[in-house]
Amino acid sequence: MKNGFIITELRLMGPMMPPAFVKFSRGLNVISGPSNTGKTYIFQCINYMLGSSQRPKSIPVASNYSHCYLEILTHDDRILTLKSDLRGGDFHLFECAIDAIGNNRQHQALHRKHDDKNTENISAFLLNLCGISNKQIKINATGKKRGLSFSDLRKLQLIDEVRIITDKSPLVTGQYTTETAEKSVIKFLVTGNDDEALIEALSKDEIKHRKGKIEMLQELIDESDRQINAIGITDYEDDQLKKIEQSISSLNEELKNLSSINDQLTQKKNVLEATSIKESNIKSDFQLTQARSTILAAQYESDALRLQGTIEACQMLNETNGGEKHCPVCNSVLDDKGSEIDLSEVLNACSIELQKLDFLRRELTESQALLSGEIAECDNNIKGYQAQIVETDKELEEVVTSKINNNLAQIAQLQITSNRLKKYESLQQRKLELLSSRDAIASTISKRRKSSKDGNAESLSSFIYPLCEQVKKVLGALKYPGLTNVSFNESTLDFLIAGQDRELSGKGFRAIVYAAFVIALHQLVTERHGMPVSIIDSPLVTYRKPDADNEDIPIDMAMDFYRYIVASEIEQVIIMENEEPPTDIEQKINHIIFTQSNDGRYGFIPT
Repeated sequence: MKNGFIITELRLMGPMMPPAFVKFSRGLNVISGPSNTGKTYIFQCINYMLGSSQRPKSIPVASNYSHCYLEILTHDDRILTLKSDLRGGDFHLFECAIDAIGNNRQHQALHRKHDDKNTENISAFLLNLCGISNKQIKINATGKKRGLSFSDLRKLQLIDEVRIITDKSPLVTGQYTTETAEKSVIKFLVTGNDDEALIEALSKDEIKHRKGKIEMLQELIDESDRQINAIGITDYEDDQLKKIEQSISSLNEELKNLSSINDQLTQKKNVLEATSIKESNIKSDFQLTQARSTILAAQYESDALRLQGTIEACQMLNETNGGEKHCPVCNSVLDDKGSEIDLSEVLNACSIELQKLDFLRRELTESQALLSGEIAECDNNIKGYQAQIVETDKELEEVVTSKINNNLAQIAQLQITSNRLKKYESLQQRKLELLSSRDAIASTISKRRKSSKDGNAESLSSFIYPLCEQVKKVLGALKYPGLTNVSFNESTLDFLIAGQDRELSGKGFRAIVYAAFVIALHQLVTERHGMPVSIIDSPLVTYRKPDADNEDIPIDMAMDFYRYIVASEIEQVIIMENEEPPTDIEQKINHIIFTQSNDGRYGFIPT
């Protein structure tokens, strides 16, 4: 199956009670046996486990059972189990078979009540399995809609023993308040088209409300126009803002390059200043040394004068021929012999010392000349560094700083223009949105007026022909007597069999036509979506009853009904019936026999 699911087991559980269960298979499942063996109770349990709020009737033999389990097999071969308290409440969904639940507490909670806004409910879960989620159904003449619920399908596919023989329409329940929705469900199932696109007609109050919205939007549009005009942009171009952004980007890139150059020149200036300071320090050291050499030169000069004076004095004493002789150093009186010897030694020593001193003076003079040269070189270097610093400052000011300031000024101006354009574009976009909203609301008024005239008077007759043909096919296979055609009566919302209303037939024929409708609808829907199991309680109830009062159907028709379902290969059909199906299909169906005796299985609930 492409979508949908089949039921594999129904089970009741209760404290200290043996499980009550019945297992199902694909295709035709027939539960046969006399009355009071639990067939109708099985129908009620399945209906309850597929989302009905109506609990199974309280029967004495089931009073000690507390929970009901329904095991299903999905189209993608997943086995799932639904569990519910028989007293009501929500569902527990287990992603495993019934027998695998055990102590497994991992489950998903599903609400019993359908909710269009919440998917955590049994209806949304089952619709999703059938591949028909999020479908919209019209519920009144104005086009108001609601979501398709699984109960809409359950009413058409789970038919109990009372409704199967009704002389009322099998398509609708007869409730005035639900008829539109029920007809919409039939339309969807037959055509595959829901009412999503249908536009609900508006009330006078709603139209007035929407016109008020239109007026308010128009005021906002007018205000937007005033603000747009106040900006003063008259030569707007679509790519103008893009060009400005590109210009700003280009200027920023140039600023980045200028900043790099600025860093390099600043670093160069710092190096020059540091080198100049270092050179000044070297010059200062040279000048200090030079000052010290001048002091030393003066000392040398003083020493030379002293030595020269001593030499001259000694020479004068040696030339004196009488009288007292005084020492030129200490001025003491010299005796004749000793003094002569001492004067010679002093003279000799002073001459030697003077020669040394002359040598030192010459060396000092040379050193002073070198120091003067070094100081002059330092002065030249310092002047050169200062000149480079001045040149670097000039380059920083004229080339870099000037360009940076110029770029920043351009960027600021462009940013102002950009902001104006952005505001202009924002206001224009806002105006377009307001116009769109205004026009959209205006269009809904006209469309919904037209829809109320043209779209809500749709009849079932306009699209139900394929279903009529499928019902005819089913009845033809059953050799329905006098069958020529199947049509539809719009006033009774029921089928005409060979021109005769179904309601005018005996209850046996009404039941078989109703059953044919269920099977035909199942076949039509399965071509597009997954259809839930069709379950019919006692569709052939009259065919062997002696008190049928000419309302019974031929036995061959009853047997052919079973044979048709088997041949049609419908995914799953469950039938509850008192009589047994024909023996020629026994091996092709799942036949569950209740005997109401100790011979075989007594019934659904173990005795």
